[in-house]
Formats: sequence, structure tokens, C-alpha cells
Amino acid sequence: MSPAPAIARTVAELGLAEQFRASPEAEGSPARVAAFRRFETAGLPTRRVETWHYTDLRTAVTKAQPPAPLPDAATIAAAKLRLSALPRLAATRFVVVDGVYVAALSDAAPAGIALAAPSALPAPWPDDPMLALNLALAQGGLAATVAPGATPESIEIVHVFGGEGARAVYSRLAIEVGADARLVSDLGHIPQFSLAGGKAVPMPETL
Repeated sequence: MSPAPAIARTVAELGLAEQFRASPEAEGSPARVAAFRRFETAGLPTRRVETWHYTDLRTAVTKAQPPAPLPDAATIAAAKLRLSALPRLAATRFVVVDGVYVAALSDAAPAGIALAAPSALPAPWPDDPMLALNLALAQGGLAATVAPGATPESIEIVHVFGGEGARAVYSRLAIEVGADARLVSDLGHIPQFSLAGGKAVPMPETL
């Protein structure tokens, strides 16, 4: 039986492989290595992948954009200025800059909220190549848990993207909420969803 033909890699996939090999986060992390192998096996998804039925990333992604650098003092200062112009959508605000949680820009966690490092997050679904890629290259993120019985007011997570030009941001976010908690995820101050009682609720575009 002849071996299966090798999959022809796209320019973007080859670039992502180079980025992973150069990533300091990959060293000493079997989980990241395994995740990138899952991505390499599948490649960028096409419409044949059910979860990407309407998006052909293999065609759309023509190159691997450079990863955004870890936010430095200047990037954090610029993010602070941008945040000052954004009206709050919730009682508590957590801030993620270029995929990295920045405590200096965030409110203190209210009672009943526990924050953890991205390493505490569970592994993503193994059959989704983009989740595997994100796990392999993620530089930061945030895990937040609402303790049983806690009833904090609403929490907003604002994602701020710094720098100029195209950059790739790989970040992991996990929120576990109780029956009375509400969370708003905000990408560029465009509300994406809220979580109430552990269920995702679409946010109105007018917010």
C-alpha cells in the first residue's frame, strides 16, 4: 500500500511553522508542540471543515502575519489613553492588550471572582485546527471564575490592539459564570456577546 501523498503547504502555513519554531513559548511545552502538530496535520481550514463551512481560510490567508510583540510601556500607555475615551459597559473592566492581560489597566477583581493565568485553561477541542494553532502560539490570555453563590455586578473584558500594520494576536480566554453573573466581551468596543448564567447572549449593536 503506497503512502498517502504529502499535503502541499501554503505560504501562510509554512510561515506559521517558522513562527512556531521561533516561538520561545514552544520550548518545553508538550501541549503546545502537540497542538501545533494537530494544526499541521489539518492545515488551514477550508469549507470542507464543518465548523468553517462558510469561511475558506486556506484561500483567504495568503501569508502569516508577524505576531504582535508583548505590550511594552509605550503600548500600555497608548492603550490607557484609548481606554479613557471608551464608555464603560459594565461595573468591572478587565483589559487585554495584544492578547495579554494587563493588570495595571484593569480593575481589581470583585469579591467572588478568581483570575488565573492562561496555563490554567483547558485544552481546546482537538478537531479544530485554528483552536490548536491558537493554543500553540498563544502569548497570554485570561481565565476568570465566578465562585458558586457569588453575585458580582457585570464584568467587561476590553481587547485593545496596539502598534501599526498587520499583526497576529493569539490569546486564550475562559470565563466560568454563575447564575447571576453577566459578562460582555468587547473587541475594539464592538460588543460581541454576553454570558448570563453560563449561556451566551448576543449583544445589541447599539451598545
